[in-house]
Amino acid sequence: MKLIRKKRRSVLKNPWIQIFQDEAEYPDGRKLSYTVLHYPHPSAGMVVENARGQILLIRSWRYPIGKEGWEIPAGSAESGETPCSAAIREVAEETGLETQMTELLCQFYPSNGMSDQLVYVYAGTAKSENITIDPDEVEEAAWFDQESVLRMLKAGMIPCGISQLGLRIWFMKK
Repeated sequence: MKLIRKKRRSVLKNPWIQIFQDEAEYPDGRKLSYTVLHYPHPSAGMVVENARGQILLIRSWRYPIGKEGWEIPAGSAESGETPCSAAIREVAEETGLETQMTELLCQFYPSNGMSDQLVYVYAGTAKSENITIDPDEVEEAAWFDQESVLRMLKAGMIPCGISQLGLRIWFMKK
């Protein structure tokens, strides 16, 4: 059933996220308190392939889950920036690589029951293979052959949902 928002209160706001506490109502009159995570800008990531067919992954520590894992480069778009430009910028910031977007793999809401976060995942090609990480952004970045990435997906070494979906769609299109 469709909920109708009756009242909205901002609980927290920073440059990346805003949390609202809404009072909503069902068509039959029942009331519900609903917490909404609002993302003011979309997020974007890129599955990057080099000339040898290898895939770029970064290893990052993720504070919310208290774990480290491999993932594709990704991040939030800045104000006025397109998701595609954000994906290209994130790859450059995290790995020092210049890339070219080849196609949009998917766009989706990863947690639409509580958030309006919109994510775009692109496929792209690297203009070189020389990685220079920013240690404030990532722990490590490396090129992996496609079989290794498939094994990593199956073994749970890529815990990021955005990365999993992007990589699985990329492999399906191959």
